[in-house]
Parts: sequence; C-alpha cells; structure tokens
Amino acid sequence: MKIRRKFSSWLVALGVDDASDELVREQFRVLSLQVPVLYAIVAFNSLFMAVAVIDVVPLELALICPAALVPIMVARIWVWKQRSKHADIVTAIPKIRRALLGNIAAANVLAGLLGLWSINVLWALPPERYAFIPLFTILSMITCAYCLVSLPAAAYSIVISGATMICIAMAMTGDAMLMGMAANIAIVSVFVMYMVSKQYQQLRRIVKSRSKIIEQRAYANELAHHDQLTGLPNRRALVERLIELQKNRPELPIAMAMVDMNGFKPVNDTYGHAAGDTLLITVGQRLKKMLGKDGLVARLGGDEFAILFEEPQDVDWVLRRAQQALVSIARPLMLGEHELRVSAGIGVAAKSKMPSDPLELLQHSDIALYEAKANNRSAISIYEGGMEARVKRRISIEKALSDRSQMATITLHYQPIIGLRPERLAAFEALARWDHPELGSVAPSEFVEAAERNGLATRLTIHLFRQAVETAKTWDDDTHLSFNLSGSGLGTSNLDKLLPEILNELEFDPHRLAVEVTETALLSDPAAARKVLASLQKKGVRIVLDDFGAGYASIGYLREMAFDGIKLDGSLIQDIDSNSRSRDLLSGVLQLCQAIGADVTAEMVEREEQFEILRTLPVKNVQGYLLGGPVTADKTLEPEADKAEKRKGLLGVFF
Repeated sequence: MKIRRKFSSWLVALGVDDASDELVREQFRVLSLQVPVLYAIVAFNSLFMAVAVIDVVPLELALICPAALVPIMVARIWVWKQRSKHADIVTAIPKIRRALLGNIAAANVLAGLLGLWSINVLWALPPERYAFIPLFTILSMITCAYCLVSLPAAAYSIVISGATMICIAMAMTGDAMLMGMAANIAIVSVFVMYMVSKQYQQLRRIVKSRSKIIEQRAYANELAHHDQLTGLPNRRALVERLIELQKNRPELPIAMAMVDMNGFKPVNDTYGHAAGDTLLITVGQRLKKMLGKDGLVARLGGDEFAILFEEPQDVDWVLRRAQQALVSIARPLMLGEHELRVSAGIGVAAKSKMPSDPLELLQHSDIALYEAKANNRSAISIYEGGMEARVKRRISIEKALSDRSQMATITLHYQPIIGLRPERLAAFEALARWDHPELGSVAPSEFVEAAERNGLATRLTIHLFRQAVETAKTWDDDTHLSFNLSGSGLGTSNLDKLLPEILNELEFDPHRLAVEVTETALLSDPAAARKVLASLQKKGVRIVLDDFGAGYASIGYLREMAFDGIKLDGSLIQDIDSNSRSRDLLSGVLQLCQAIGADVTAEMVEREEQFEILRTLPVKNVQGYLLGGPVTADKTLEPEADKAEKRKGLLGVFF
C-alpha cells in the first residue's frame, strides 16, 4: 500500500495535468524567473567547455553543440521573457499548461543533445583531460535541477537522461577514475532528484495553504458583503456600489427605494422565527425578480430592504417600479396551512445625477420612507426638500417622548361641555398640550402619532389619564371628566385593567368618566377595541363615539357597539345657520342617535346662530369656543357663579 501511494505521488509530481490551477500558475510564475537563468548558465557552460577542449579535439566537435544550441537557448530566453511580460497568459490556464509541457519537451531535447555531445567529447579527449566532462555534467545537472524544481518532470528528465548517458559512457572507458566518477554522479543524481521531489512537495503545500487563505478571504468577503439569510447584498455592499457608481458615472441619473415591511413582527411572534425567515427570503426574491437587471436589491437588516435603480428612465418610471414592489410584497405566502400577508411602506429618492456624497441617496430615501410610514403604512413617498425638516422634527419628538422626564411636561387643558337641559356645566374634556423648550408648541396630532409609532401610546395615555383624574377629583361631584383614547392604545394594551386601577387608587367614581373614541381608533383592531371598551363599560365608564359623521362607516359601529353618547363632528354643525340642507341632514342624524338611545353632544359651536338652532333640537350637550375654550387645571376651579357670568357675557341671556 505504501509503495502504491508513493508511486501515485511520483505520478502526480510528473504530470502537469494533475496539478491544480493555482499550482500551475505558481509553477509558471517561478519558471518565468528561473528558466532564463537556466538557459544562460547552460549556454555559458557549453561555451566554456568548448574553449577548454578546443585544443585537443577536432574543431567541429568542440563547436558543433555550442554553435547549434546557444542560439536556440538565447531564443528560449527571449520567449520566456515575453511570456512573463504578458499578464493575460497568467489567467489562461490552458496556455500555461501548454507552456509547461513545452518546457518539459525542451528539457528532454536539451539534455539529450548535451549528453551526446559530452560523450563524443569524452571519447575524443586524452585521459589527462577527462576531468572536464564530469565537472561540466555535475554543474549543468545541479543547475538545471535547481532551476526546474517547480516542474519536477523537466528536472527529472534532465537528470536522468543527461546523467545516465554520461555515466554509461564514462564506465565504458574502463578507466578506474572515470568509473568512480560515474558512480559518484549516479549517486548525486539520485539525491538531487530526491531534493527536487521534497522541494516540489513543499511548493504544493505552500500553494495549497495559500489557496485556503484565498478561499477563506473570499468567504469572509462574501459574508462581509452579503446577508447570510437572504443571500442578497447587505448595507456595506450597497454603499460600496454607490461609491463605485459615483466614481464611474457621476453625471447619470440614479434612484433608490427604501422598503420597510408592515406586519413582520406579528408573523414572527405568531408563527415563529422560521416563518419570519421564510417570509424575508421570499420578499427578497420577489423584489429581485421584480427589479431584474435594472439595479441591485439589498437587505439592510430586520425587515428593511433597499432597491437601487442604476439606470432610471424618469421619476414616473421609478414610482411605477416602486408600486410593482408593493404589489409583489402584498401577494400572499402559503406556509403550510397558513396564509401570510404583509404590506410595506416605500420611500423613494430620485436624482438627476449622483450626489457628491453617495450616502445622501440612502439618507433621502430613508427620510422619504419615514414620511411614507407616518402618513400611511402602505404608501409610497418621494423625497422632497421640506421633508427633511418634518422628519427631523418627528424624530426629535419621538426622542423627547422616550424620555419620561420630558413626557411628564405634557399637560392637560380642559374645555367645558355645557348641558342644555338644564343649563349647567356638565363636564370638562381633557385636551393634551405640550410646550417644549426646544421644539416649541407641539400639536397633539404630532406627539400622539409619534407615541403610537414607537409603542409609547400606553405610557402617554396613563400619564395623561392620571393627571386628568387627579384634577377631576377637585371638581364638584356632578361635573364629569371626558378623556380621549388613541387608536393603538385600544388594540394593543390592557387599558381595560390599567384605567380602573387608577380610578380605584385615586378613589374616583367610574360613572363620572366618559371615554371618547374615534372611528379611526376602532379601525386599527376592531375586535380588541370592542373588548376593551365593553370591559370599561361594565365598570361604569361611559363610552362616547367621537367625531361622528366624519368617517364613512360610523353607522355600522352604532349597530355593533352600545355607545352611551355620540359627539357630532364639527362638519355637521358648521353651516346649519346658513344652509337648510345641512339643517335637514343634522335632523336626520339626530333621529338616528335617538333610535339607539345615545346622548348627543355638538362640538365646534362658535356662533350664536348655531347655538340658537341647537337649542331647538334633541341635543343634550354643546361644546365650542362660544361657550368656553380650553383652560388650565386651576381655572376649572373658579366658582360656578363666576363661570356662568362669563358665559352670559359672551352669549347674552340664553337660558
């Protein structure tokens, strides 16, 4: 077995076709440096030997070999020099293999011719000049073997063919000294071939180790530039591509779409991370298929992808492709028996030429994505100049909200709700106000939306609710508190437990509390919202549908949920004093509210004429700037007589 393995290793060493491409390249590189040296040394030795024996052998015998071979060797030196200069051959493995095989053939021819010449010179020399031949043979053999160590087949050919012929010829002379030299040359030849074999094996190991290092670097580079889950380019690869495009084609149009999925977390939480991974892989493949050869799709992390349009036709073309991306993402994915559906928001940045800072494209598409997610979770938004300031403000608001100490600076003002039969102060509606030292006056729509986007809605609600109840405790027992609940707080939190806990802690009667909810709040998760509101209602809290008439499905909610009160949207009140059709519409809406047995509150009452009409209709409460605007908590404690006088001063004597 050992002999067979040894024989196989010798065959590998001899056969160029058995070597790997990396080894063949290294053989060629080494030979391109050493073969010209080999030919130069052999040519010099041949000329030196010819000069040394020219006085004792026939002239034609002394010069025939140098005259024939030296020009050929000079030509071979030139050929190898040319090969080393042409870089294209280094990458053409078939060319390299042919060059190496040609070198083996040339080595055999050279060794044979030099051997025959040396034998003929030996036989023509007088005994006292024999020493020249062994000296020439040993020097040429060792030199050739050293120079051809990277190509053992050629080295073995020279050693075996050259040394064998000269050793036989020296032994045939019968001269004891030459016979001893022949034996010495034979032994040295064996050791030379052994050393060539060892050196070649070392070369193979070096090349193999270097190949492994190159493979590991390539793998590391692959990991550094690609997402391991989806196989798509990652953020680093995307940035490098942008830099490359900026360098090579800075004047051409460029566009990018940033994609953020909606509904990915619920899939992960409900069906597990394996399902989430499958979803991400599928979305990545769909985006790649949609884009085709028009650019690059990268996964930036989490459920966020980027689409780089390298040759966009125009803005409309980019928007059409972004719409195609939305459609492809929205297609259902079957996972076993489950059908998964997700949507996405997309932010687009389109430029007439590459920005001087390529990262600006990333930044602007990210800003546009933020705008898209803020306006509609499944929308496409294209970057425009004023967008950056709006996004920066939103981010600043979100950052401030995440700090409990800054959230604590959000306070409440209270707007009176006046009962008509009899005339009295029925309740105060708590309205959030935020005057930030750096951001200035922040509208409720701004910070409530920011809280909902960042999962802070429940914390904000609890902060404001506790503040409202603490203030309401200071009012008369027949003055109620009206408190607004936002959309996300209803569907995702346990407010039906948290709010009653605060009421119990502060010893506030639940029957004095009315919770106002809008149709938008109910739309986010109708089933969960109904559950929370029904639980609060059972504990004595009144549930009021706010902004009735502003939406398109409010009548359906009236049928499905038992509301204690209805607050009419201001649009129904706006022109009832000047438009008979508006008055007729309002009368119809009030009849509907009477049919379900819900008390009605009219808001945004701002003119005396509106007020006079509402007094004649089945409206229980009114609210608006005509009757009083929002005031601070301390102003709600003014004596009722003073407040009544102020109202009379505004309205005249209505009651």
